[in-house]
Amino acid sequence: MQCPGLDAMAKTVPHLAVGITSLTLVALAAPVSAGDCMRSGAGPQAVEGRISILEATDAADRPETALILAPSSPTCLEAESAEESVGEAESVHVFSSDARIHERLQGAVGETILVWGEPFAAHTAHHHAPIVMDVSRIGPE
Repeated sequence: MQCPGLDAMAKTVPHLAVGITSLTLVALAAPVSAGDCMRSGAGPQAVEGRISILEATDAADRPETALILAPSSPTCLEAESAEESVGEAESVHVFSSDARIHERLQGAVGETILVWGEPFAAHTAHHHAPIVMDVSRIGPE
């Protein structure tokens, strides 16, 4: 990957350029931390928070149960369009397409957990937080 500013810096301060490149690679592999935005469509990402149950109703007034993760500090979601981007959010609606992982999420209610998955913006009446995540993994990398 070409980066003219970094290339010029490497000629004058080679060890600094290597350090910046290494730091960038580590940052890209790290879970989302306080104040960082998740990115829609960018593959699995991690967020940590306390999980709880929300009892709600859908548009037809039928009861629904949602698993809500409250990050330790607000998070956000960047997307290609403004409609799919989410500013500061204090909750993430989590679920899993994998029944075994969904059971583990339900069993973790009341706990602080690290989840990995694909985040996207809420877009139906069944989504009960501004950001929704299909969880593919629970726990550290």
